[in-house]
Amino acid sequence: MCPISIGTSAYKKIKWLLAYDFVAEKGNWISRPDAVERVVNKENNTTRLLPIRFICKSKVGKINKILLAFDALILAKLFKINVSHGKLVYSSECFTLKIALSSLIPEARKLTAEITKIIASNDQPDLILNRHCAECEYNTTCRQTAIQKGDLSLLSGMTAKERSKFHKKGIFTVTQLSYTFRPRRRPKRFTK
Repeated sequence: MCPISIGTSAYKKIKWLLAYDFVAEKGNWISRPDAVERVVNKENNTTRLLPIRFICKSKVGKINKILLAFDALILAKLFKINVSHGKLVYSSECFTLKIALSSLIPEARKLTAEITKIIASNDQPDLILNRHCAECEYNTTCRQTAIQKGDLSLLSGMTAKERSKFHKKGIFTVTQLSYTFRPRRRPKRFTK
């Protein structure tokens, strides 16, 4: 194993079998998988690269799979090869999950295109608080901004679909939403 940083070096010259602290750069994009495994098939003399990510949690989430697909996307662009699989090592027992990335790579492409569009525009993206905000370094700043604006994302029980429904109705703040509240009608038997 060796730490490695790769820019545009030739794919054929690679001699290592496992690289950690791997950094792959292509254009404006940088991928940092935890490791990359080089698998050599001696029967048909082919070589494949498998990006590897380590997860502390005992469950594998979709975001982990998409990050793995992003790693594969950058490796594929860098070396001009097809990176079809990746590995996730998760839990304290180090379970290994090999994942086919063919269905996830288009989603990773779509997300990178959206991110590129957001970076290119001068507008700030919409502020939406979610459950991952606790892990972000900008947590307090975003929360303060949301409180000042009275943003609907402050209501953690409200889904994105519900928020967009309210936006279509012209309701953008918690205060505006509060004016739509109507108390339940009391049953006739309690009106006395």
